[in-house]
Amino acid sequence: MLLNSPELRLEAVVTSHGDTRYRALLVAKMLAVAGREDVPVGEGTGDGKLAPNRRSQERWLDGYEPDAYRGVYRTDGARLMVDTIMSSPETVTVLCIGPASTTARALAMAPEMATRARFVGMHGAVRSGYHGSPTPVPEYNVFIDVAVFPPCSRRRGRSR
Repeated sequence: MLLNSPELRLEAVVTSHGDTRYRALLVAKMLAVAGREDVPVGEGTGDGKLAPNRRSQERWLDGYEPDAYRGVYRTDGARLMVDTIMSSPETVTVLCIGPASTTARALAMAPEMATRARFVGMHGAVRSGYHGSPTPVPEYNVFIDVAVFPPCSRRRGRSR
């Protein structure tokens, strides 16, 4: 969708969580197939683990390696994120569509990056929980990968 949107310009794709190399190789090959090897790809922060039922595209990758990607491929996705944002003359919008551990690492590396970027993502229930529960709960992308912060205090009839 981003590649076909005239309103948006994709500056880089950085993976996060689990086997970030596998995920980055998928991104690189997808961009290559789309003819968009002008988009840098970075391996993000992860533990290298990914459940077997989450590797359904291995056959499609068929030995695809980073050097097959003619564009920029970096093993340090957090550094790619910092470099991309800090070198941009415009404010960069960061779309977090998965766990935000790579974004957190990039911010730890260069906190000033926050002044040059807008961060967009849905990372938790704000006013209510799942299935109509009155208690907000962390959404999967928050629960699975990012350090737990103290919960927001909840006042009767009002969330903070």
